[in-house]
Amino acid sequence: MPRAKVYVTRPTVQGVARYDLATGANAGEITFKDLTPMGFGFAPGHGSLYVGLTKAVDSGYIAEIDLETFAEIRRFPVGIAPFDVAAAPGKIVVSDAYNQWTRIETYDLASGTLLGNVSGVIREASHLAMHPSFQRVYASGGGRTHRLEQLPSGEFGRAPSEFVEALSGDGVWVFPEGNRLITPDGAVYTSDAVSTSDLRLIAQLDDSSIGHVVFDTPHRSFFTVHSWNGTMAHRNAGTHELARRYFLPTNTLSVVVATNELWSLAQKASGQISFRRLANPAVGAETNTPPLAILAISPAATTLNEVVLDASGSTDDAPGLLARWDFDGDGIFDRDFSTNLVFRTNFNIPGPRTVIVQIKDRFGELSSATNRFDVQQADDPGLPPAIHAAFELPYRASLVAFDTTRDRMYATDGAGMRLRVTDLRTGMETRQYRFTREPESLVITPDAQRLYVVLRASPRDALTLNGDGGFVAEFDLRRGVKTREWVAYDDPVAIAATDQHVVIIRGRSGQLGTVAVSEPTAGGPKGVPVFQMASALVLHPALDLVYGAYEHADGTIIQPFEIDPVTHGLAFRAGLSMNVSGMKGFVSVSEDARWILANRGQFVGLRPDGGVDWPPTAIDPRETKTSIFARPALKMIITAAGNELRWTHRDTQYRAATVPMGSSADFLGRKDDTIWAVTLAGPAATVIRTVTDPTAAAEGNQPPLVRLAVSPASPTTLGMTTIDAGPTTDDNTPREQLAFRWDVGGDGSFEVDWTNQPVFSRSFFLPGPQKVSVQVRDKWGAVSTNDLVLDIALEADPGEPAPGHMPFHLSRAAAAWAFDPVREEAWLAFPADNKLVLVDLRTGLAQRQWTLPVMPGSLAITPDGTTLYVALLVQPTAPPWALEFYGYVAEFDLVGRVMTRIVRYGIAPGDIAATDRFLFVAGGSGGLSSVNAYDRATGLLIGQAAAFNGMRITAAPSQNKVFGVTVNDLNPYIERFAFNAAKGTFGPGVRSQAFMPEINGSGGRVFVLPGETNVLGGGGGVFLDRPGSAQDLRVVANLTPVPSMGFTEVPGANQFAVVSGSRIAYYTNGT
Repeated sequence: MPRAKVYVTRPTVQGVARYDLATGANAGEITFKDLTPMGFGFAPGHGSLYVGLTKAVDSGYIAEIDLETFAEIRRFPVGIAPFDVAAAPGKIVVSDAYNQWTRIETYDLASGTLLGNVSGVIREASHLAMHPSFQRVYASGGGRTHRLEQLPSGEFGRAPSEFVEALSGDGVWVFPEGNRLITPDGAVYTSDAVSTSDLRLIAQLDDSSIGHVVFDTPHRSFFTVHSWNGTMAHRNAGTHELARRYFLPTNTLSVVVATNELWSLAQKASGQISFRRLANPAVGAETNTPPLAILAISPAATTLNEVVLDASGSTDDAPGLLARWDFDGDGIFDRDFSTNLVFRTNFNIPGPRTVIVQIKDRFGELSSATNRFDVQQADDPGLPPAIHAAFELPYRASLVAFDTTRDRMYATDGAGMRLRVTDLRTGMETRQYRFTREPESLVITPDAQRLYVVLRASPRDALTLNGDGGFVAEFDLRRGVKTREWVAYDDPVAIAATDQHVVIIRGRSGQLGTVAVSEPTAGGPKGVPVFQMASALVLHPALDLVYGAYEHADGTIIQPFEIDPVTHGLAFRAGLSMNVSGMKGFVSVSEDARWILANRGQFVGLRPDGGVDWPPTAIDPRETKTSIFARPALKMIITAAGNELRWTHRDTQYRAATVPMGSSADFLGRKDDTIWAVTLAGPAATVIRTVTDPTAAAEGNQPPLVRLAVSPASPTTLGMTTIDAGPTTDDNTPREQLAFRWDVGGDGSFEVDWTNQPVFSRSFFLPGPQKVSVQVRDKWGAVSTNDLVLDIALEADPGEPAPGHMPFHLSRAAAAWAFDPVREEAWLAFPADNKLVLVDLRTGLAQRQWTLPVMPGSLAITPDGTTLYVALLVQPTAPPWALEFYGYVAEFDLVGRVMTRIVRYGIAPGDIAATDRFLFVAGGSGGLSSVNAYDRATGLLIGQAAAFNGMRITAAPSQNKVFGVTVNDLNPYIERFAFNAAKGTFGPGVRSQAFMPEINGSGGRVFVLPGETNVLGGGGGVFLDRPGSAQDLRVVANLTPVPSMGFTEVPGANQFAVVSGSRIAYYTNGT
């Protein structure tokens, strides 16, 4: 190195220091007042040093330092803040330290004149490296390395789209020969004068986060220094191979080569620079010759025996050889360099095999040897079993398959890289088979002759979009041997198999994957549909179909694939895919091919064409870990939930039996009525329990024979009707163990859930035909249904005597009331117990009471005093928030004091009003509210007006208008509905002025004053009722006290009375 000096910028003290490599002492320092030195670079020939000095965000200087005198000889200004510099003859290239997208500028060294700049995709603080030809410079910043060519005008400009992405760090180093460059992530690229051949990846070092590279050309070597941990790697400049690693202080900035020595530079916390002198490990590499690789193989290779790959005969002029191995000749080394020159392995795939060994010496020189041979097929009888207690296996099973022909369980042991075979009669392991890859999914062919095991290249949850393929191992279950392995088309996840050697695997992971037929002699996959990540594949037992189950956040997509019976190709079966909401886990198909079941207990039906029926049914999905079908004749599904096994009837979801287990089962198997429950008991323990199916006696079980008796024979709306299912019989279940449930109305909603009581009693308040359904369930879950239609006759209800109380004092508050205009009587509604009470106003005593079928609401008496109407609500709600869009109205004869009938209406009666001819009903919710008019005599709807947010209503005695007022409304208003009494139709309504908080504060009420020229609002406002007037429905007076909660006309006087709280106020009409 010229002058054997090293130069260091020291931004904290605004200076550049020079150190003598012979002594490590400081040999001088130059400071720059108010300027920060950043990057620097030598002039060609190393006569000068150019330093970039930053002054501000957009300005700075280039200083030239004479290396002989170590003095600044000149400086010139630049239009950017210099970060790094690279010099060529007569020119200097400068990168900008600031601005996210910035410029790189070229200056003439003689005059300091700007020759040009390049910008656009150049990132701030780009490092620069000048090519030895001085015809191009490489800029690295923001993870990108750009090629900048010297243009005819002298400046360096960017070649379009010529850049590479670095995985980590910024920086670029060009080999002295000019044919290669290195980026911080250890990538080695071409450096070529032809832009189309430039920046092409040719090697990848096993280094990352490279902070500095120094080349030792005389010794055919280069060194890389890690950016933060101080690790230094010595590499061969020809092969790029690592010779050796060295550990330097973590604060090492760089290393300097000085012939036979290396100097490392480190910066202490104080800012002081320290040096460390090392012997140059590359000395001797300049005369080193490559080793000679020799590879021997013994014995003759089969799929069963171990093969010794011996490269120990390789030679070199010095000890310390390393070897790495490529076992399949694909150029990708399967084992990295190690001192082990002898490798023992098994080749599980028969056929031609190529093995390559590469030998590396101490200086990184390489030599390879290749050996080609044939691997012969040999059956693998497995290894002796492990020693363990019966039914307590010494490993954790990954997945299991049950061989019901031989009473065996096959389990993959992922941690042990084995397949384990257990005799389910003795609970003892009988054999184990060892693999070179982790086994996972496994499947037995329907004829129980073969077993296939998936050997994955990567874990199930790994994202391997284009990873290595895995293997499939095949076993002959009759002979108990592994017959072969073959390379799967893709890394297999799930597997299914037919009797005809057709193996379907689902490959890859992530969002998409493949489903294809893979056979050892097929020459590749047959039909490769792309499907989402399948968690399971399952074969249809009767059709040439295989189902892929893709589990997602909300359920499972079940997609059938069709197997061509001749070519064995695979294709989508159109029109049969189904997204089954809520279904989770692996799936299985019932023996009768009528159902498909998920591990978590959800199941759906299968159509004869193999399509999926709707809807799905779930059995304890939050608790269930795994599930299987019992024998089809039993119609049972067996689930493992909690610490027990549960038998649930498939059609009725009745839990017919439970067997405690002590711990939860992870896998279930079945042979006839024998159930095997397998529990993963720990990281290296699997326990098998055998259970006899407690529902075995249900085979041939018939559902109950339902018989009913009704009393009285002629039921009416007044009395109770009793239906007795006690005469019901069953072939297996005593009467006292039968369960009954009752549905009134036949809508599928059972008012009485399962009970052991066979008798059902209730009153039917609507006359006419009434449907009642009863279901009877036996102990195995079989259910029968009997539908009965009762003809209910109408019968008046006279009520019952009311309980005694103090005169004029009832012990509870009424929710609604109405005063008989003819008789001195009042009617009070009590929703809490569905009571309506008649009170004699002369004595203050309740005379009679009626129990209503649902809660009473508003009351309305016709002006002639003949009829009372009571709104009946099916849910406890305050108008207008009626969620049910139906309700009832009870009708009372005030003369006879009897309830004559109850009528069902298609509107929830939030409020009612009555005239001599019409019944008005207001109800609904929000914008779905309306005011309906019904003919009192026939009960038919004759008119309807849209309303908003529900209303309280009142009808004018003239019957030609109805007033409504909104309740629970932030912007309440009164609305008048014109009504044609002759036609029974509504005309358009007129609203009062908006925003009347006094109405809202009173609960929203409106009353028609005598003469029908004014209406009174609940807030005490008197509104003019004069259509066409400018003051129509405007407040013309205000009454006190407020709020106005009740109103009545004073008979025989031109007055009306208003009640407010505990006060009654009287007013003169019109004034």
